[in-house]
Amino acid sequence: MEHAPFREIRAIHDGSFVRVYQAYSDEIADMAVAANSFEAPHAAGCWSDSRMTWIKPSAVWMAYRCGWTSMKDVKQARVLAIDLDRPRFEQLLTTATLSHGGDGATCKKSAVVVQWDPERVMHAAAEHKQVLTRGLAKVRSIQIGLRGAAVQLLLDPAFVLRISDVTPNFRQAAALLAAGDASSASKALWPQQPELPMQLPVALHSMLGMAEASAAAAPEAKCLQPPPEQQPAVKQPKQQSERSRKHQPSTLCVIAGSQTGADRAALRAARAASLSTAGVAPRGFKTEIGLEPSLGASFGLTECDGGYGHADRANVEMSDALIAFRYRVPRTGRGCEKTVHFMRCGEYTHEPLGWPAAGVVAERLPHSKKPILVLWDVSPANALDAQDAIAALLAEGGVNRVMVSGPCESTNPENARHIETCLTTAFAALAGPAAEP
Repeated sequence: MEHAPFREIRAIHDGSFVRVYQAYSDEIADMAVAANSFEAPHAAGCWSDSRMTWIKPSAVWMAYRCGWTSMKDVKQARVLAIDLDRPRFEQLLTTATLSHGGDGATCKKSAVVVQWDPERVMHAAAEHKQVLTRGLAKVRSIQIGLRGAAVQLLLDPAFVLRISDVTPNFRQAAALLAAGDASSASKALWPQQPELPMQLPVALHSMLGMAEASAAAAPEAKCLQPPPEQQPAVKQPKQQSERSRKHQPSTLCVIAGSQTGADRAALRAARAASLSTAGVAPRGFKTEIGLEPSLGASFGLTECDGGYGHADRANVEMSDALIAFRYRVPRTGRGCEKTVHFMRCGEYTHEPLGWPAAGVVAERLPHSKKPILVLWDVSPANALDAQDAIAALLAEGGVNRVMVSGPCESTNPENARHIETCLTTAFAALAGPAAEP
């Protein structure tokens, strides 16, 4: 075999969402789109959370499955684009069982199943049963099967962000394709942005069997994307500082616990930049949403015999510096402030941080045993300043293991997304090539 199967998640996505597709009847589609939720068809009894459902990020694969909404089953007459929260989507995948090469009994019981099928591309001359598509034997497309508790996640508004009816796009694309106009069909199917490869944590690559594939895509893979004129302009990142370029990313390890929010954001951002991760989690890998032992294998975490405080102290001890995210949200931040105080003077007690002057984005705390950077605001308007402050901290000599601390996701989900975006960009800049001497 000249090329190993190439497995990659290609989707319409950004740092906050991932788009997947599923086909439904008119009844389900009308209610779901009107309410921007599957709760209404669920309450009406036409959408079931007890049956397994398969979602997929490939629009052409969806078109093949449902016959472009008009060539197969009337129960698949409408295609809905379902925009899922990206962090939760990636977390969902960490619980998946692969349909290939594993225990069939386990797969049949798993709440999340990942199956890699030959990708489909548009093909006007395809035979009838291929419904204007053809398969690529050397390129794989992810299919995600949900059952039980995983299906019920589709009722959670924190997971399903938007539901859109894209049936007109599919039907227009099919008509253009049947007329032999593949270029216009691509524009109809992807009117705003194309499906692009997702950058995922290294551990997730391995868990999903993506590491088994060759690093080089089969030649046909280039056919998956729309014509060049559809590719969105890429905004050039801000010029890296001299200090950032000189830092050697291979020596940096990101330390965090298992909690949702800042901890998890730091671990995902580090893995996206191919940085190593480690840390100590409370007994049972406790988080605000329950026990999550899979985090140990995913991010190299170990569990301690105690709770959050025990884990925090252990993480401080193994770190050279601390990045702490703090927000002006009442009655929050005690855990983060205890971590900061322990890093400063070795006492794990609550010592409130005084609020800085208006407009202050980042602050280096004085009189500390180890360097501490407090970030007060990493919203998009202040992201570049925050990233510069992180680069300056990590460029200092002796900072090889940096701990990240901050709020849980439940405190403010939007802030949690800002933290992950900030860290992802900052760590990715470190992973760039060093400047020439």
